[in-house]
Amino acid sequence: MPDTSAALEYLVRVLVDPGALALTIQYPDLRIRPGDRVIWGFTGVPDGWVAWIELRQQPGSTTGFLGPFATLAQIDGGVWGAVATDAQAGSFTYRACIQKGVGLDWQADMATVCSPQATIAVHTEPAPAPAVFTVSPQEGEPGKIRVSPELQSLISGQAVLWKLEGFSGNVSEWRPRIDFGRYDGDGTVPVRALGPFTCLMSGQAQVTGLGNTGVTGSYHFLVSLISVTSGEVIWVTSGDPAIDNRGPVGDPVSGGPSG
Repeated sequence: MPDTSAALEYLVRVLVDPGALALTIQYPDLRIRPGDRVIWGFTGVPDGWVAWIELRQQPGSTTGFLGPFATLAQIDGGVWGAVATDAQAGSFTYRACIQKGVGLDWQADMATVCSPQATIAVHTEPAPAPAVFTVSPQEGEPGKIRVSPELQSLISGQAVLWKLEGFSGNVSEWRPRIDFGRYDGDGTVPVRALGPFTCLMSGQAQVTGLGNTGVTGSYHFLVSLISVTSGEVIWVTSGDPAIDNRGPVGDPVSGGPSG
């Protein structure tokens, strides 16, 4: 069974134009691994409509409408899918839809509008090892943090891990935080606070960046430690560490081929 310990989160945006009755999937070719999770975020959904994902039925399939997913969940403004941990490699055709009145009686208005078809490809290629920043106290400068190395290059499908090491005391009393500031590049960053990622995941003495937006360039950041009890910033980065995002624009989410 494939290793799902480094499951990735994908955010796929779906643009709805109510006037033209049209839906556009921004990233119509998606590569995922068993155990990954996909969120389709719909913008422009009219009042009274809900989002859905419609997968084309395949001959001999035993998963029915789910395709490679163990579950599909309708959420406010989108759909959330959990890829089955035993999903087999293969290609699936799907389209994004908005629905009104589906499942109600004949006295209710009913309509469905769908996008052109898109593709989900399940593969079992191993994920590249994460790029690691070591975060430690700066010698001789109380309250300052040293980040090593100061620059990491990020390729498609690769996570970034910030690991706290060398601190005295109980690290559970601090919450690590990554703040992205200056961006050097020609692209448009979707969410500045997330830098080149679609997800920042906090853990005990570490933070993980997942999901490549595909917007190339250098992202400069600060690392700080926040007191859990008081909310005060008690440690802050010295220097100017950065991530050079080299994820290809043609593959805007993690999990695709590197380069």
